[in-house]
Formats: sequence, C-alpha cells, structure tokens
Amino acid sequence: VTGLVPPAAALDELHDFGKSLATGLCKLPGLKPIVSFPKWGRDITPDQPDIAIGVVHGRNVLKPFQGSPRQVFSELISVQSLFCPQTNAGVMWVLDSGHSPGGQNLTEGAAKLLKVSLTPSGAGGRLDRLYTFPRSVLPPTGYLNDVRVDGKGFAYITDSSSGSILVLSLASGKSHVWTDERMRVHLERGEKFQIGEKDMSFLPAHVDGIAYSKFDDMLYWKPVVRSSLFGITAQHVRDAFEIQEACAATNHDSCANSSAGMSSLVHDVKNMGKLGFHDGLDADLQGNIYLTDLEQGSIQCLARNGTLSWVTEQKAMNFPDCVIAAEGSVFVLTTQVHLMPFLNDGTDLRQDGNKLLRFAVPSHAVVPMGKLEAALSGTSGFPMAMPAVPELSVPEQLACAARILASTGYALDVAGHITVAHDGIPGAMWSTPYGVWWRDMTSEDMLVVSGDGQVLEGSWDVTPAIAIHTELHRSRPDAKVVLHNHPYYGSLLAAMHEVPDIADQQACMFDGDIVLFDEYTGGIDNPTDGQYLASRIGNATAILLANHGVLIVGETVQQVAYRAATFERTCRLHYDTLAAGRAPKVVPKSTRNVLKRSLNSGTC
Repeated sequence: VTGLVPPAAALDELHDFGKSLATGLCKLPGLKPIVSFPKWGRDITPDQPDIAIGVVHGRNVLKPFQGSPRQVFSELISVQSLFCPQTNAGVMWVLDSGHSPGGQNLTEGAAKLLKVSLTPSGAGGRLDRLYTFPRSVLPPTGYLNDVRVDGKGFAYITDSSSGSILVLSLASGKSHVWTDERMRVHLERGEKFQIGEKDMSFLPAHVDGIAYSKFDDMLYWKPVVRSSLFGITAQHVRDAFEIQEACAATNHDSCANSSAGMSSLVHDVKNMGKLGFHDGLDADLQGNIYLTDLEQGSIQCLARNGTLSWVTEQKAMNFPDCVIAAEGSVFVLTTQVHLMPFLNDGTDLRQDGNKLLRFAVPSHAVVPMGKLEAALSGTSGFPMAMPAVPELSVPEQLACAARILASTGYALDVAGHITVAHDGIPGAMWSTPYGVWWRDMTSEDMLVVSGDGQVLEGSWDVTPAIAIHTELHRSRPDAKVVLHNHPYYGSLLAAMHEVPDIADQQACMFDGDIVLFDEYTGGIDNPTDGQYLASRIGNATAILLANHGVLIVGETVQQVAYRAATFERTCRLHYDTLAAGRAPKVVPKSTRNVLKRSLNSGTC
C-alpha cells in the first residue's frame, strides 16, 4: 500500500438517505443514479422505503423507478444489487435476493436476476428476461449479494451466505455453482477486522463484492472478513462452465474426474494480495479496481500496474458499502451497518444519514491507456479501417491455412491435420485429409468426420491420429480449431524437451500458454490416449509433444494459422539464440499482457 495519493479526491454529496439503507447502485451516462433498497426485515431495517428501486433526482428527491410489467416489479422481495454495464448503455441488471439474510429460507424461484431495458430518461424500464436458480445451485439458506455481467454471455453472482459464486449462462438460463475455499471468511493469525473500536471479526460475511474488468477479462471477488483479494481470468470460468454443461449432458468418461468443470478452477485463481477488509468493489474501463476500505472509511484504487493507494481521505465515510466506476467518476453508497441497532444490543449509534457520494479519481492514482490498450478495451476507433476480406467457407479456410503454413515449415510429407468443430452436425468436425501434401490442398479435398473419427463426407481417408482432435474438441470449449504437424523447429525443441522463452514481441502471444507433453509413447491413435493428452495440457494454446511435434489450439482457422506460423518462428528464434551461445533474454512480465491480448485479438 503506497498510502494516500495527494491531493485526496473531493467528495460530492448527491443524496442523503437518512436511515434508509441503499445497497445497489446504477449510473449510466447522462442518466440519474438508480439505487435499490433491500428488505432485511422490520426488526433490522425499519426505516426502508416502500419502493424496491428508486431514481435519485437530487440531494432530497427520490422517485420510484417505473418498471414494467408493474406486477413483476411490485413483487420484488429484497433487491440487494444493481449493475449497469458501462459499455452497454440502456441495460440494467436487478438482483433480487428473495429473502432477508438470516431470515426465513428461500422459496423456489424467489431469488432472481432481471434484465431490464431502461427508457431513454432512465426513470423506468421494461423487463426483457427473468432468471431463477434451482436448488442444486442455490440452497434455501443462500443469499445472493452482488452481480456482474461480462458482455460475453455470462453473469457472476456472489452467494455471501454459502460462500460461493453462481455462474449463469444468459443464453440458456442454466447456472452452476462454483465453490472455492478462497470465497469464505478467513482471518490469519493475529488479524482482526475492526472499525473504530468495534470488532467486526464475528461477521459470517463470505464472498460479497465482485468486479469484472472488461479491459483484461478478469473477474475479482472478496469476502468481507478476509484481507486478500482474489482474481481469475474469466475465460477460464466460461470454459469450465461449458465443460460442466457437457458433462451434465453426456456423462462422458472424462467427467468422472472430480477436478473437471468448475472444480478445475482451483488452480487458476490468483491471490492479488492482502489489501484490508472491504465490502464493495468495481472495475473501470481501464482495468483499475476500486475497493471500499471499511476499516479506514475510504476508497482504495488498485491500479492495473499493481500499485495500491487510498484515493479519498481516510475516515471520510462511515461504512462505504457499494462502489461503482462510471462516467469518469467513482460513486459510493455508505450504509453505516456497524452502527445499526442489530449489531449494538439494540442501540442506534448512527449520528448522520447514509449517503450517495461521488468523486473524480486523481489522474496520478491510475494508469492511463495507450492507443493500443484503448483499442483492445473498445474505447477508441483504432484501427480506423481494415482491407476487405472475402467470406470463405470452412473448407476454403482450411485449404488457405494449409497452403500458407506449408510455406512456413509445416511441410513434412503428408503428415499433419487441422480440424474445425462443425456448426451444423453435433460432435462432428471438418478435417484436412490424410495423404495430401498441405501445399497442394484444395477446398474440395476436405472431409466431414464424426465425433468418433468416422468419415461422413469426402473422398479421402482421415488421419489415424484423429483421436487427438476428437478428444480436444470434446473436452475444451475454446478448442474450436485444432492443428497438429511436425514443423522443423517445433519438432527440434520437442526432441530437446525444451520450452521456448518469451523472448520477443510476437512470442508474447503464448505467454503462459505453452506446455510440454513429455510422455512420448508413439502415435495417439485411440480415444483413451487422446483423453489423457487433453487432461494433461490444460488450457494451453501451443503444445510441444515430446519427440513428436506440435499442437496449436484456437477459436478460428485464421487465429490458429497465425499462431502456428508464429510458434514455429518462436521456436526457431529460441534455438538460434542458444546456438549462438547466448541465453534468450525474456520480455519483462509487465509488458507481456497487453502484447498477448493484442496479438491474440488481431489488433496488431
């Protein structure tokens, strides 16, 4: 922690709620702030207004949100959280916990997530879709606390009672529960959660606040009574969800492993450090994270370069609860929970009202985006123009890829094969044929192959090693395209059991995504060996098969062709550096992230 960044941000009071408790907050460009009021029972929150959602029109003016259909909005039970994506103006997500924490058990369907399209004025909105949660993911004692939506088809919802996160597919409406010990209350030896003179360590407040950073596709969460912040690449969560779904649908043998699906995420979680005790957190479009420091009554900023600082005066707020980054500012709701009667033997210690506050973040507290980073985040128009590319069918794409790669070293006789998951036939795939040099392939040569490796369409045979592809496609949702071949320098490093260093700009494409499969037992020509290979390589996109060749995985044929050509160059550069008698000097870790995202997105 670097301390307060001078000068401290000035707080602008937008509304005084008195003793009413607002915990959800939405702010979209040009619209008034929208807040929600959870119902925790009259004995705990007797001062709550009758409305569930309100629109702030000034310091002393609060108007009911006009939701349609009226019956749905009038039957909301306890709206704990709101979320408005800054890159999807006009949409608000409403999280109804369905009951009060510690109150009566949830009834089926009471807890729900609503997608709402706001009116142009923001004074009301229309229900687009309503999601509920089965008992298998949300127990009767669960309490849904906060929500974030990633813009990639998924929502992430914290259950602060159970200590878990619900992962929801917005397309299918299906959800899975994700549990991890790091979502639960934990105090290290000698740690104490204390606000002023009051020891709050007793609170059973598991994972509460959650934040999603569109900038780098990172998901962050934090239990209130735990000093560490945790994060994970959201793509790993989405992939695990798809695997869990596939397991539920097929009962495939690979699903018998208890570490498949959501359970596999245990190895992908990152500890972002001990930052203190917090309730709310949010990310801005530049990838900076804001956290409500409960002990210090302040807001912290974790800049994307890892620098942590307070950006408001300490003790300036009483229990900063919810925080959101919007319109170049940060908005905060204070709730003074620690001073309420239910935590103080019936005595109300509040001497001021609960507030909605706003402040501008000091420019020197965050890391500004460069032109490339702005392009990656979708906040700039770069690149302004791209040359027209004709639409190609999958067989045409495969033929182009094979011919291009043949000129870059993927040219060992008729070996090698590329497959693409078939959109029209479940479990099937397009495949290059066995017996044709890549330099000579045409779109008419391509095959359609079943999920068990049988040719469904085409005049050629399929590779005997098709099990590499069938099992990778089956086990990894991101493996839409799989390539295997024996290029010279990739095979050379595979023979040396040597993983190339990230020693030049292009190699950053593979940072953290190269693995060596070091168990050569001959060709992989059966599903069992294919399943074993898939289980060993994790989420890698470039795989060295010891004493054999390379595997490249990706989501499109174009991406895989680019990765394959770049990986062969990376392997050659690594070997040539060693042959020159020098050890490669790697690209600094702090530089690799933006380059990796750029090279994998096509922005460079």
